[in-house]
Amino acid sequence: MIVSRVINVAVWASVLVLPAFMLAAPSRMLAEADLFQIPPLCPQIIEAEDVVLPSVQKVPDASASGGVYVTSSKEWTTLVRVPVPSAESNESIAVWIHTRGLSIALKAEIDPVKKKPGKELAWTWKPGDTLKDGAPNPAAHEWGWRRLGTWRRETLGDHIHLMRGRDNSSEGAGLDAIFFGPVGASPEKTGQANSSASSKTVQALGDLNAPLAAPDGKQNEMGSNKSDGGAATSRGAARLSIDWAETLGEATRRQFGLNLMTDFEARTGEKKRLYSENLTYFNPGFARYHAGGKPFALWFDYQNRMWDREKIKAALDSWTPPATGNASVGRMLNISGAPRKSDNPQKSGWFEYNQYGWLDPRHYDEFGDLCADLARIINIEQKRGFEYFEITNEHDFAYWRNRAKAGEPTNAKGLGELFVAVAKKIRAVDPSIKLGGPASCRGEPWLTESFHREFAQVALPWLDFFSFHCYPTGSADTSDSKVYDGIAEMGEMIRAHRKMLDKLSPNRRIEIHLTEYNVNWAWNVGDPRMANHKGAVFDSLFFIEAVRSGLDVGAAWNDHDGTYGKADYGYAIRPAGRAFHYFNNWLVGRAVKVSGEIPRMVVAFAVEQQGERRSLVLVNRTGETQTAILPDDVFGIGVNKNVADLPVSTARIAEDGLWRGSVTVAKLRNAELGLPSDSVTFLTLPFSNH
Repeated sequence: MIVSRVINVAVWASVLVLPAFMLAAPSRMLAEADLFQIPPLCPQIIEAEDVVLPSVQKVPDASASGGVYVTSSKEWTTLVRVPVPSAESNESIAVWIHTRGLSIALKAEIDPVKKKPGKELAWTWKPGDTLKDGAPNPAAHEWGWRRLGTWRRETLGDHIHLMRGRDNSSEGAGLDAIFFGPVGASPEKTGQANSSASSKTVQALGDLNAPLAAPDGKQNEMGSNKSDGGAATSRGAARLSIDWAETLGEATRRQFGLNLMTDFEARTGEKKRLYSENLTYFNPGFARYHAGGKPFALWFDYQNRMWDREKIKAALDSWTPPATGNASVGRMLNISGAPRKSDNPQKSGWFEYNQYGWLDPRHYDEFGDLCADLARIINIEQKRGFEYFEITNEHDFAYWRNRAKAGEPTNAKGLGELFVAVAKKIRAVDPSIKLGGPASCRGEPWLTESFHREFAQVALPWLDFFSFHCYPTGSADTSDSKVYDGIAEMGEMIRAHRKMLDKLSPNRRIEIHLTEYNVNWAWNVGDPRMANHKGAVFDSLFFIEAVRSGLDVGAAWNDHDGTYGKADYGYAIRPAGRAFHYFNNWLVGRAVKVSGEIPRMVVAFAVEQQGERRSLVLVNRTGETQTAILPDDVFGIGVNKNVADLPVSTARIAEDGLWRGSVTVAKLRNAELGLPSDSVTFLTLPFSNH
């Protein structure tokens, strides 16, 4: 079989030039051990009786996993001291316990010499013998796995202590076993047959995304999701070719940005350190400061109707990104809206809105003055260097989206006029600030050429960027394939807005910002995908589409929280946070042409970072293992012996965790790589290795 090859020898000297056409070498499957030498955290089950403290009772029980459980009749007694598996300090570890009838507290050991525990990190409570409906409570009478939470390895330390609480324990109450695993891991389908009388490695982890059991036996916040047929379950082989000479676009860290939902409050001590370390690890090129009702809700002195400078300083001192260099961050402050007048005495707003939710025009100047004062404090007085101010957040619901659906009057022009009034005030204080909005909740085609165009026409003289949001679904039951398909729709929205804005402003380019996105807009439906490996797949697919569609700025929702965050509230990094790390460090630069993808199955993306590295990422967005067949000359450096032993760094985010390692260039020649279901595989060749 004769195939076309592209050879680029301009980057390095002394590379053997081959003819334009050559016989393709046969492909061969590359063993996983050749790609990755550092495996993920291996799930482990530890029997409580193996780590029990001397004063605690061991009770034989055939229904316990190892035939024995541990207990104590004394309240506030530490039952076990458990060694934590070895891992890097920022590795995230999930902890579960197998209990019956006891409330248990988890404590990290703060003094290894004295074996002294610190304060409680979590409790699993025994709420009583019966549930609200009078039914027996399984937590009181039956063995069951209870999830304590997920923490960074350094937070847990080398040992954890599990202490019984204060309750009227029933007969047979005790602690049976402890489980450690990667983010999203669950012991529920490992099978107790894998236990013996010592620490066990789980042989078959089963479905890591099964619903997690809450103490009352009901499904907790980690819900379930479905996978459909077709592209989501088909198998295939993607035979790839890479043309390092053909540029398709520019990949920037600003496309791989984040919302900082939690940065309106001051952090100190350990929280400040962990938060800063995580943001350094994610390395976003753009940060949007936004949360509902902010910044008024936390930074405003309502009694005196002025901004609280000390609160602003304390919050922004919690994280100061570099102003220049490869880790610099463009920052945006979103001003979600004017605080609304309310009959509720707990709410101190005074701005009046009409029955449709439109701000009374009599308040435009006053609202603008407050926004300008905030710009003065942040950029002039405190010299924070915020580059962007985004005026209002998702006011499209009130001004046109809900009104149009109800057949009521719409007012895109009015929102544009509000924007202009505020923009004039801010620009007078700091002419360097780029201004934009309206941060619409979505950017469907029917909006682009109607309400979005109408808003942009009014705002145009003061509009530096146009912003909107997009979440593919509001249901945890939407199939993975349809969620991933939503990213292509987001790309079409970006292109449609580019076309609309270029027509309105042919001589001045208006930036396009997608300032919120994630899998699911509904935080309360228990969608697990934003916290597990599928969130990494989703974000990786979005990053690739952002570059291909020409997006200027992207900001995922969000940095740290219980549902959406790239890390949780305990600063444990989730799989999507790993994707941010590798894209922002390995895949910034000139995006080049890759051929041979399998639509809706295997997506490939290659980037040259001038003078630094060449990288390739392979995304399997299906529920089956797929195969990628690499070209003979993966990185376009030739195939002679001078380059054969160059080391290529590797990483993979998959259901079982983060894999890392290295492989030589020679081993990648015509290699077949097995891509696990819903996984992201990274390969990078640093120029410094040559």
